[in-house]
Amino acid sequence: MEITVEDFDKVDVHIGSVKSEVRILGSESASGVVLLQPTMQVKNGDKVF
Repeated sequence: MEITVEDFDKVDVHIGSVKSEVRILGSESASGVVLLQPTMQVKNGDKVF
């Protein structure tokens, strides 16, 4: 699986006083939201958010 992210906005997200740099990516598919992970496939070109 290959995922490419371009022009990713740098947004400071804080949980309490801790800065979080974790991003979770998913794809909106016909069956609902699928988190991007090696165990499931989505079609090339599906929207990633």
